[in-house]
Amino acid sequence: MLEQQRHRLILDLLDEKEFVQLHELVELLNTSPATVRRDIHKLAAQGLLDRIHGGAQLPAAAGAAHSERPRLRGAAFLASVERHVAEKRAIAARAVALCEDGETILVNGGSSTFMMAEFLCERDVNVFTNSFALASVLLESGRARVMLPGGELYRRQNIVVSPFDDDLIRRYRARRMFMGTPAIGAHGVMESDPLLIQAEQ
Repeated sequence: MLEQQRHRLILDLLDEKEFVQLHELVELLNTSPATVRRDIHKLAAQGLLDRIHGGAQLPAAAGAAHSERPRLRGAAFLASVERHVAEKRAIAARAVALCEDGETILVNGGSSTFMMAEFLCERDVNVFTNSFALASVLLESGRARVMLPGGELYRRQNIVVSPFDDDLIRRYRARRMFMGTPAIGAHGVMESDPLLIQAEQ
C-alpha cells in the first residue's frame, strides 16, 4: 500500500472511530509499527490528527464536528480491497462471465464487486453502480456505459448512497445484480448499516 493510501485510510478510520491504536493500524495496513509511527508523525505535523500514547486521535475541533454527521458502518474500502485478492478476483471473473454483451447489470459497491472492474473493462455492458471506485476504473479503461445514483459520496467505503426513499436507483431495471455482503445466515444476505440496506433493497 502506498504512503498516500495509508494516510487516507488512517484518516478514514479516525473519521469513523475518533481514536485508533497503533496495533490496529499495523494489522489493518499490513505494515511495520515503525512505518505506522512515521505516518502518524507526518499527519500530526500537518495538523490532521493528534499523536497520543499508543495511537492517534482526531484533533479536538474535528472531534466535535464528528458526531454531527451520519456514518456508514463497515470496513474501509482501501483495507478491504487488499484482503483475499485471489479469491475475490476469481469470484469476479465468474460473475462477469455470466453477463451478456448489451445487457444492463447492477453492481453494488464493495471490495469484492470492485474486482469485477478488470473483467468488465473488456465487455460491452451497461453498468449501474453506487461504487465510485468501480465507476472510475470503467470510465478510464473500459467500454461499458456507466450510470451512478445521486446521493452522498462516502469516501471511506468509496460508495454513493442516497438518503431518499425515492431515488434514481428505483427507476433502473436489470437482469442481474451483483453484491457483496459481510455475512450470509439463515435469513439470507446480511448487512449492518440501515443506509446500505435501503440502497440494496
